[in-house]
Amino acid sequence: MKKIKLLYDASLISEYYKKNSRRTGVYFVEYNIFNRLINSPYFDIFLYCRPNCIRDLKNTLNSDKYARYGLQIINDDGRICRFLESIWINTEEAARKNRITRIIRNRILRLLNYIDSTRIEKRLSKYSVDAFFSAETIEIPKGVFENKDIYIFVFINDVIPLIFPQYFEGAAKGRVHPVAKAVNQFNERCNRIYGIAISEHSRSDFLRFTPRVTEKNTIVAHLACDESFVRCDDGERIRLVLEKYGIPVNKKYVLSLCTLEPRKNLMRAVDAFIRFIKKNEIHDLYMVLCGSGWDGFIEKIEKSIDDLGDYRDRVIITGYADDADVPVLYSGAEWFVYTSQYEGFGLPPLEAMNCGCPVITSNNSSLPEVVGDAGIMIDYDSIEQHVEAFEKMYYDEEFRKECTQKGLKQAGKFSWDRCCSIIERFILDNIGRQVEVFE
Repeated sequence: MKKIKLLYDASLISEYYKKNSRRTGVYFVEYNIFNRLINSPYFDIFLYCRPNCIRDLKNTLNSDKYARYGLQIINDDGRICRFLESIWINTEEAARKNRITRIIRNRILRLLNYIDSTRIEKRLSKYSVDAFFSAETIEIPKGVFENKDIYIFVFINDVIPLIFPQYFEGAAKGRVHPVAKAVNQFNERCNRIYGIAISEHSRSDFLRFTPRVTEKNTIVAHLACDESFVRCDDGERIRLVLEKYGIPVNKKYVLSLCTLEPRKNLMRAVDAFIRFIKKNEIHDLYMVLCGSGWDGFIEKIEKSIDDLGDYRDRVIITGYADDADVPVLYSGAEWFVYTSQYEGFGLPPLEAMNCGCPVITSNNSSLPEVVGDAGIMIDYDSIEQHVEAFEKMYYDEEFRKECTQKGLKQAGKFSWDRCCSIIERFILDNIGRQVEVFE
């Protein structure tokens, strides 16, 4: 069978060497899909990259991990663009403090995108590209979108900016979120554009906002957690990681791991935790909030914790945790709390279950698809249900063990091989290539 020439949006892979807040769930989704599709026997992979990320992506492609593939970025735009990209990257820190610098950077980015859109059409023709794939629900590059001969496949992570616009600063200023732009593109070009949803719930919500898109143009491919998420039983390793993040070694802890943002319901979870330890006079348990935070919101969280008075030291904010340390933090926790207001999928509960950590999570959105009957599911906005769930986990050791076993079984239902096989089959079927793939 002639291979399909697939243009892969690898912009997020440019974060490969970075250890910061940008390496959230979407990055790891792209990382795992990318590593499998570049080895697929059905595709010849070419790369697209947002113009401001090309330098970092080229450094990634030159690494030991990827150099052997000889992957090509088709929109590497030469000296002028590299010069503009360098200015854009090197002024990032200054832009946080200086409004004029922010304006200059925005104009540079617009110029880079303009150059990119004017040149991309010729390159698509030069490389005879059949299809475009993006693991992000963001605006499709103009040059790709306007090419009527190319099939477009977009991962539907969620439509949270459309459901909760109040959480996004740009909405109040009249800015159109990249997710909204992607939704508009689906509605505009409902033929030859296809959505791959990460959950049944995300698919359902997406179709509510795209009335011209039919179910035939979408499919569900559940995510999985990285292979590194396995239980750590090495007491010394756990001790070293706890010390690294300022977590008491001789005490128990409850873990919350996520981006610190309003939708994650952290303030209510902390409030419930303090009520729980006060009510039951518990002195050996801490709550650990792990993850990077949105500008502005992390300050609110810190102030809220400062207001706890004598209980201030019972809540620990670790900040961003290194990739290798996260499975260890799951493994050492008594249980994991993830009572988010809404999730497109919910990777952290799946990671926790795969590490043998019992889970308390919300009963909304896609979370029941992920957790099943393996944990405690509660109303995200109920303090009382939080407290009751904490009491069940703390006092019932046999129940925790049961959750661990059920969680491992539930987590075993999700795999990247299965996810990527669904993606392969969906692309091949819609382009008209019938093949047998992994079930």
